[in-house]
Amino acid sequence: MSYFIGIDVGTSATKSVLFDETGKIIFSNSSEYELIQPQNGWVQQRPNDWKNATVETLKSIAPKVSVDEIKGIGVSGQMHGLVVLDENNNVLYDSIIWCDQRTEKEVNQIIDTIGKERYIDLTLNAPNTSFTLSKLLWLKNNEPDVFKKTRKVLLPKDYINFCLTGVFSTDVSDASGTGYFDVKGRCWSEEILNAFDINEKLLPQVYESLQVVGNITENIALQTGLSTNTIVVAGAGDQAAAAVGHSVIKPGCTSISLGTSGVVFTAVDKPVCDKFGRTHTFCHAVKNMWHIMGVTQGCGLSVNWFRKNFAQEYSYAELDENTKEITSDGIIYLPYLMGERTPHLDPNCRGSFTGISVNHNCFNFYRAVLEGVCFSIKDCCEVICESGIDLNTIKVGGGGAKSKLWLQILADTITENLYTSKCVESGVLGVAILASVGSGYYNSVEEASAKMTDSNLAMTRFNPGKINYYNSTYSVYKNLYFAVKSARENKND
Repeated sequence: MSYFIGIDVGTSATKSVLFDETGKIIFSNSSEYELIQPQNGWVQQRPNDWKNATVETLKSIAPKVSVDEIKGIGVSGQMHGLVVLDENNNVLYDSIIWCDQRTEKEVNQIIDTIGKERYIDLTLNAPNTSFTLSKLLWLKNNEPDVFKKTRKVLLPKDYINFCLTGVFSTDVSDASGTGYFDVKGRCWSEEILNAFDINEKLLPQVYESLQVVGNITENIALQTGLSTNTIVVAGAGDQAAAAVGHSVIKPGCTSISLGTSGVVFTAVDKPVCDKFGRTHTFCHAVKNMWHIMGVTQGCGLSVNWFRKNFAQEYSYAELDENTKEITSDGIIYLPYLMGERTPHLDPNCRGSFTGISVNHNCFNFYRAVLEGVCFSIKDCCEVICESGIDLNTIKVGGGGAKSKLWLQILADTITENLYTSKCVESGVLGVAILASVGSGYYNSVEEASAKMTDSNLAMTRFNPGKINYYNSTYSVYKNLYFAVKSARENKND
């Protein structure tokens, strides 16, 4: 038997999962760490927390099978985060991660320097506060001493790959979200790097996701008990990895991730982009494939925030049980706790509840939160369809996919049947699949996916009787963003 490890460097925890050659989970372990929020809108993490969590979880895997049978490791992770190292490969600054919103001035700097249309032409994406480029420019503008000492710029999962192998690498899917990557050409954008005087030597070598970047080092082998014969592939950004784990690898196949952020991901065989920059077009983890992606910042983030602050006495299961037979009763929630990407590209918008009455309880509010998040995902679906893309066979993953209530509301909102796998670990499965191909065990991602992914998918059918209700509520939801924005702008005037 051969085994493969998938590692996911998430926002709340790093998870390592051991799979056999059929995709069966043999063992799983995770290790949590904290978010650091020095100011409103600032979100950071310590890269060494990711490293320690990776070592800890790998160490627990090693005794489960013969380490000589563990053929490969793949790493996925949160995208866009900035990791800067000095000449001795020490971390210089806490990582500014994907949901940080401090870089509005730097986004304007990018637009003023290159122009929005030219930037979209170069990267197939609009400049925004989430991308690594704006974070790097913020560091250059606000922490010049740190920037001067910087000798290597990495993404979160690429820092872990470096810790495992000693090799500086990135893959095409994760690099696509940096903001200085030529997505059409699958290489760094010389024009963008030159425009901001960024030396390409600061950046790692770019690989296709299934390519081997190295073997684990002797030091990591000693710390974890694994073998130095274990290869490590370049891996993938979390959404591309999850898509591989869902077998979303053919044109038109779509996945929706109900994670901390919410993502609608559609595979395409050519680099198509939204001319207004409301979606992202990135390289897929599958060679010669791309994907178009809509992102809502506050998906699971909204659900976690609500429970933590207003319903901590209930488990998620209890909230679902108490909410499934009631309505939101006129409450509408805007899920913009950390600004928004699709469709608004607005780092300054904020979340809100409207339509509240004295008769409402926490379960009405909870359902409104779930509905608001699903409306935001519907926004993503509509923008992708405007690019002439049909959404075929929608597969849903992420922590939210464990909730039957959430799945039903989503199906009813977007009026599509949804499919879920028993394996909710789609991201780590995706990079384990990439490792199985990189190690030579399987010949292609298509072959590995056929052997390792679940073909018995559960279906959540949308209820036609809910169409009018959700369409009318969604119409109000869409108008509320512009009404609140107008009110805020008038106040500032």
